[in-house]
Amino acid sequence: MKFWSKVVLATFVLTASSVVAQETEKTPKSENFRIIASPYEGESSDVPSRVFRIKSDDTILKLQSQTFAETLHETPGVYVQKTAPDRGTPIIRGFTTSRNVLVADGVRVNNPVLREGPNEYWNLLDPFAYSNVEVILGPGSVIYGSDAIGGVVLASTKALPRGEKGQGLQFLGGDALVRYGSANESFQEHVQMRLGYEDDMAFSLGLTKGEFNNLHMGDSTALPSSDFENWGGFARMEYDLDLNSTFLLGYDHYDVDGTNRVHKTQSSKSWHGTSVTSSASEGERITDFDRRALFARYMFRDGTGIIKEADFGLSYQYMAEDYRRNGVDGSANKNQDFQDETYGMNLKLVSDSAIGELTYGFDFYYDTVDSNNDDPTEVQGVVGDDSEYYQLGIYLQDKYSLTENLDIIGGTRYSWVRLNANQVKDVGEVSSDYSAMTSSLHLVYRFSDDINGFAGVAQGFRAPNLSDATRDGDFASSGSEVPTGDLEPECFTTFEAGLNVTKESYNLQLSIFHTDIKDMIVRLRNPTDAKRNVDGYVNGIELAGEYFLTDEWSVFGNISYLDTHLRNYENEDYTADKRDDQLSKVPPLNGIAGVNWQPNDKFFAAFYVMYADDQSDLSQADRRDTQRIPPGGTPGYATYNMRFGYQVTESLGLGLDLENLSDESYRIHGSGQNGAGRSFMATLHYKF
Repeated sequence: MKFWSKVVLATFVLTASSVVAQETEKTPKSENFRIIASPYEGESSDVPSRVFRIKSDDTILKLQSQTFAETLHETPGVYVQKTAPDRGTPIIRGFTTSRNVLVADGVRVNNPVLREGPNEYWNLLDPFAYSNVEVILGPGSVIYGSDAIGGVVLASTKALPRGEKGQGLQFLGGDALVRYGSANESFQEHVQMRLGYEDDMAFSLGLTKGEFNNLHMGDSTALPSSDFENWGGFARMEYDLDLNSTFLLGYDHYDVDGTNRVHKTQSSKSWHGTSVTSSASEGERITDFDRRALFARYMFRDGTGIIKEADFGLSYQYMAEDYRRNGVDGSANKNQDFQDETYGMNLKLVSDSAIGELTYGFDFYYDTVDSNNDDPTEVQGVVGDDSEYYQLGIYLQDKYSLTENLDIIGGTRYSWVRLNANQVKDVGEVSSDYSAMTSSLHLVYRFSDDINGFAGVAQGFRAPNLSDATRDGDFASSGSEVPTGDLEPECFTTFEAGLNVTKESYNLQLSIFHTDIKDMIVRLRNPTDAKRNVDGYVNGIELAGEYFLTDEWSVFGNISYLDTHLRNYENEDYTADKRDDQLSKVPPLNGIAGVNWQPNDKFFAAFYVMYADDQSDLSQADRRDTQRIPPGGTPGYATYNMRFGYQVTESLGLGLDLENLSDESYRIHGSGQNGAGRSFMATLHYKF
């Protein structure tokens, strides 16, 4: 189906079942549309981008996500692929995680080891702790720098309450959660308590533990060797220096252990003709992950004076991966690991001026990476050993009111990146510098108090990272890649127009965009498994809406569609001519539609359908990825689901999600296994 004919279809579907499934309020409330973590600090009607907010209560009792990535799976424009049950990747507007930015309580989670294609590093956030999420769709390079192409995800923990003056140390409550998932017989437990000292200092401590057994897919098919476990802990301290300024100190530690890429092993299950390896060297592919972060932030909100807002942060992040490939007969064993340490500093200031409201600042990140291999003849692990990566950005954004109803928002950023890798296989030393100026310009027009539109253009910039330039390893079904040190930085330009409507009886959000791609880095097979830069584009449309039939009943839905194009090398051979191709792992037409019932503040119920069209527009790389993608493409699907939530008492809440009621055997495009079969997820949340 051609792009614009699908646009017509999408418009028709949303007219019939028309904010986002995550919202449970019966009528739009202004606080629901407040941007709490983004640099805009305002109403969504003032933001020149499509923004979706997922509230903590919905994350806990409604979405009931087992991993952080799954929290995003009902957001328009986001498609969560799953290489394995614990290794989901949010694909945002067609781009995987190395071209999207994740920020957690002000800490940039992205690092230069993030590889091309679906990867699992976004699952190294505790989904219980980081329960407030905002998704900003489209390029964010002006504010967030390199990698912010498809979108930016801002995750935050709950703000801490304060005690009373003169009371010393006080107990301010806590949370205890237990979640059970029948699809993989999983148990997740989370406990958090909050303390206060006087009325200006608060503390929070939390622990999370999860154990997951083998996944039961549709048609009652079990997936062997898909069990894993995770655990995490976090601590926060907030201290109010005065009425307008706060100091935040935080620590995170989250581990994911025993994850297996089953689709590359003999334990995989064939589905619609997907291939299963018979190699004795493919007994298991196990990876352990470890993320730790220590950070401090000073936040000032005055609203008057030369500087009316300030946000200054220092951060340290440690991310490690330990990969083991074990053969069935004990042969062809392989061990690789890396440890990445990221030191960060960022400053954002907001001031009023004669030319509008200025948002300006800088950020700097320095990474040092060790990457090892148990083979003494190899000089590196998965990326170049003894490597460094520097990123510096300086930016300025101005918001100016041309009229009472029309704002113009423009910004520019200077980015500088340096890559140094001292020990790279077959290359030796790799050292490169990259720099770019990126800009954006948007208009926001308020037709009325409840209708506004925006239009504009935004540039994106992504410098080659250590994975692009120095990675030595395999990917997909049978692909491999070698270090390639002469790559150009990627450049993107997105043209977008959107409309927001927030009436009392309905709300609707529409966005249409075109992203021009220049010098995107792709992995090739011939003649030496190297990488090259290619050009292309992405067209897309996203709609989301909800219509309130009565005070208790509403219908909701969202739908997303992408059309992509690349001028790639014939047969993935960079000595050949270029031909028309697609981006890899592009989501099909997909979305959600359902009906909500909320008779009171204590109870809600919903019936909803998650659906996706066939995906037969495959890239050359996708057609080769036969372990994940069936010949001819991934079949479409529709799963029927129900969810319930009940606040039994002020302290006790229950959530129940009945998934895939028809036991559909389906696969999210690009995944390494099928989705869960008929199952349920249940959560008990106790506030004490």
